[in-house]
Amino acid sequence: SRLLGCSVGTVRSTAHRSLARLRALAPELATLGRGADEQPPTRDFSALEARP
Repeated sequence: SRLLGCSVGTVRSTAHRSLARLRALAPELATLGRGADEQPPTRDFSALEARP
């Protein structure tokens, strides 16, 4: 987030909206790289947290 000059929340929300839009436009990409019944991997964003 420091590199982008914005808060972690802004990075997360922008990424979330962008991925949602991409999935809406190209639903075939939503399951790319995993089985159709497999859950998407969880993400650990703790490394993006602002550090003093």
